[in-house]
Amino acid sequence: DRLGELGVRPGDRVVVSMRKGWEQVAAVLGVLRAGGVYVPVDPALPAERVTYLIEHTEARVVLTQPGLVERPWPVGVPAVAVTAQSTGPAPGRHSARREVTDLAYVIFTSGSTGVPK
Repeated sequence: DRLGELGVRPGDRVVVSMRKGWEQVAAVLGVLRAGGVYVPVDPALPAERVTYLIEHTEARVVLTQPGLVERPWPVGVPAVAVTAQSTGPAPGRHSARREVTDLAYVIFTSGSTGVPK
């Protein structure tokens, strides 16, 4: 399980910053299967906003697409490109999600202030 190799444990936040496509679906399913917390971040946002969101969620890793992996991500947060070779469950692994009260996702909104919260 690639996310486990990256240190993702149940409850850890994982940013998914991708354009719409199969990679995005695979990434979200992988995060949920690992017990992580999916944090969607639009890759079209300015770099400062993306950094703010990643730092405020204390994300363990960023999942992105091959064409976006070279973007300047915050230091200390690895960015991993989701490819056909990196998807699919590891043999013998089961979902890490255990309780119905486990957090599944975090979504930032800015409302009328323009500041994510």
